[in-house]
Amino acid sequence: RQFLFTYYHFKPIISEERNMKTEFTEQRDNVRIYFNENQALEALVEIKKDLQIAPCRIWNLSMGGLRLSIDNHHILSKGDELLLSNLRLPDNSTMESDITLKTCWAIHQEKPALTFIGCNYLQLPEEHQTNFKKMILEELQQTKVKRNVPE
Repeated sequence: RQFLFTYYHFKPIISEERNMKTEFTEQRDNVRIYFNENQALEALVEIKKDLQIAPCRIWNLSMGGLRLSIDNHHILSKGDELLLSNLRLPDNSTMESDITLKTCWAIHQEKPALTFIGCNYLQLPEEHQTNFKKMILEELQQTKVKRNVPE
């Protein structure tokens, strides 16, 4: 299974000749891997403030957090806690333990009617840490990016 790409920012650098050059520089503390439409991981998310459970899709992840989407009729705010469960991995296995998340941001879009949510982990069980590290390291080996990933 190949992931789409790792995340880089463009950092413009102006040379002495005033010509514009572009340098790729990692701006995050943790390497993030992205999933395309066919690769997005599926799970269930419980919104703790109102005890609603919704199916979700995970679009990227790192050892520090992840971005997911849910139907747009769920209203979330920064700081809301979520409980992610029944995460289906790329090999189609399902992880039973839950991940506790804290909402950092939420963007509601109309078409398609989805809410995208950026989250930090409040509690990431060891089995998830192991699987996420493996997925990230596989992506790094494929893209040959040199970066420190926690062992």
